[in-house]
Amino acid sequence: MCVCVGVCVFPTEPPKEGAKKRVIVDQAMMEQPAMDGTPTLAELKLMYYALCVRIYIHNADYLEVCRCYQAVFEDKAILEDAARWAPVLKKICW
Repeated sequence: MCVCVGVCVFPTEPPKEGAKKRVIVDQAMMEQPAMDGTPTLAELKLMYYALCVRIYIHNADYLEVCRCYQAVFEDKAILEDAARWAPVLKKICW
């Protein structure tokens, strides 16, 4: 049994033209003031996928491990730095 919901938790692409548009009546989430030690969304994304990788390795679900590493590899912050994307790409290939 897996507790992760999948690798599509952090969508990066805008919705397609044919997709139904959501109407936001009221804003449920408010912008929080910056606090020391609070991770950014990009950092949370990397932490999430690291935890998913640990769970999938424990369950011997290596295809999902590869998908998690692929989602990390496609992150803009990772793609901009060759020192960060090279190890991730090696893990995808393994």
